[in-house]
Amino acid sequence: MKRTPQEKLKTAVFVCASTKGGVGKTTTATQVLAPFLYNFINQKKDKARTPVRVLEVDAENNTTQSLSKTQIMSTRVIADTGDELQEIIVSEVLDLKRDYPVIIDIGVGFTDKTLKTLSYLLTSIDNLCFMVPTKQAEVDANNTESTIIALQELFPTAPIVLVLSDSQHERRSLREGAIEREFGRIFGSWKKDGEIISKSIFASCKIPQLYFMVPRDSVIHQAAYTSNCTVWEVSQQEVSLDEGASYRQAYDKAVASGDPVAQEEANLKNQAWVTRTAFVRKCKQYKETNLDPIFADLQKILFDNVLKA
Repeated sequence: MKRTPQEKLKTAVFVCASTKGGVGKTTTATQVLAPFLYNFINQKKDKARTPVRVLEVDAENNTTQSLSKTQIMSTRVIADTGDELQEIIVSEVLDLKRDYPVIIDIGVGFTDKTLKTLSYLLTSIDNLCFMVPTKQAEVDANNTESTIIALQELFPTAPIVLVLSDSQHERRSLREGAIEREFGRIFGSWKKDGEIISKSIFASCKIPQLYFMVPRDSVIHQAAYTSNCTVWEVSQQEVSLDEGASYRQAYDKAVASGDPVAQEEANLKNQAWVTRTAFVRKCKQYKETNLDPIFADLQKILFDNVLKA
C-alpha cells in the first residue's frame, strides 16, 4: 500500500553529524528540521499533535535546558554511546509502532562512536537521512568532506544533505549564484595558494548536490534563551493589541493617581509587553523570509531524493 508523505516522515530518522563543532548541528536539528517535521506531520487540525523526538548524544550541550518550553519536540540527552544508546535506539527508534520522526543530534566528541553504533542498529530503517552542517571557511569544508567519507564507509546507501549554516543571505531574496559564491569551498571554483580549485565536494565525494541554507540571525538563539522554545513557535504567537491598550490604560491610571510605586509597576508591565510584541514580530518576519522557503526546499529535497515508498 502506498504511504502518504506524512506517513513516510513519521517513520524517518534524521542524523545531524559533523566532525567539527560549532557548525550548526543543534540549530539544524531543533530550529529548522524539528519545526519542519512537526508542521508537516500535523497538518490535520482535527487530530492530536505529534511531537518530534530529538535524541541528543552529548554530555555537555544540553538542548533540553534552552528549549524547556517547546511543545513541538520531546528531547532526551544521551551521554553514553554504548549500552545506553543501543537500548534507546532499540526501544524507541526501532519500535515498529513508532509514528513520529526521530532526529539524532550528535555532539562533536561523540561522532565516531555514535556513528559506528548506529551503523549496525539502523540497517532496517528505510528512510534514514544524514544532515551535515557546514560553514564557509576552508577548515569547515575539509571537515565536511571527512564527515561525508566516514558516513559513506558506514552507510553506503544513505542520502546525505548538506546544511549551509550562517549564510549572510536571506533565503527568500536569495539571488542566483550567491550561495555558490559564498560557499565556494563547498561548490568549487575558489582560490588556494593562487591556484583555482574547481572541484566541488559533491563531485569529489560523488554524492548528489542536495543542500539547503540557514541564514545567520540572532533571533534563533534569542528564541531559545529568552522564550525557551524555537523561533518557529514564537512566530505562531498572536500579538494582542487589546492587551497592549490595557497596559497603557493601567499606566495612565497610575500616573493620574500620583502613586510612584504603581506608576513604576505599570510602566514595567507595559515595557515588557512592547519588548515581547517586538520580538514576536521579528520571529514572524524570520519565518516568512527564511523558514517558509527553507521548509519548501526541505520538502522538495526529501520527497524527490530521500524518502522511499
